Amino acid sequence: MSIKLSSLLPLLLFLSGCVTNREISDDFRVPKEESFGVVIVSFTHAEGVYDSYAPTCAYRGTNNEVSGWTKRGNSGIIPLDKTIIYSKTTTNLFGKAAILGRVVAVELPAGTYEFFRCASSGVFVTSSTVPELSIKFSVTPGEVAYLGNIRFIITPSRSPFDTFSRADFDIFVDDRHDRDFEIVRRAWPNIAVEQIKTALAQYTRRAFTGN
Repeated sequence: MSIKLSSLLPLLLFLSGCVTNREISDDFRVPKEESFGVVIVSFTHAEGVYDSYAPTCAYRGTNNEVSGWTKRGNSGIIPLDKTIIYSKTTTNLFGKAAILGRVVAVELPAGTYEFFRCASSGVFVTSSTVPELSIKFSVTPGEVAYLGNIRFIITPSRSPFDTFSRADFDIFVDDRHDRDFEIVRRAWPNIAVEQIKTALAQYTRRAFTGN
């Protein structure tokens, strides 16, 4: 998969074009309603990548009109966000562990969905996939499902400071519940990890030209 590297502005425009953010609060309880469910997923860079933010993805229903986006997350100088995944190998400008990614929990109406556009930003540039991306998942009423870890591997073909440079953008879906469920326990204590169903998101790599 090939993409272009660009400034931060396109990412902000991309996010503003999505409808809403449906991430749950820290005191969330699994709904008793029959029409809603929760999905938990983590988005991460590759180890060794320095970034101030976690990757983010936009999603949309494939059998309904629901759409939204996941927050980028930013630990800042004082780490207040309990959903952040920290790197074990890379530090930030303050000598603290850099952000590797973030665990996201979203409440959605029952149905089938896809992450259709994702962005992974560096300190000076943003790398985003093309709109045809499709990482599929389902939401089951009254259930909490773990979609896995969506991991982004970006390899610039030229200098990342060149806004017209292209890059190889690979995506992998892995089961990292061993790490992610520890964050779930801290961030959403009312969700019992023993009740979370593992249903890894489905991703088929496509060959197309990036925008």
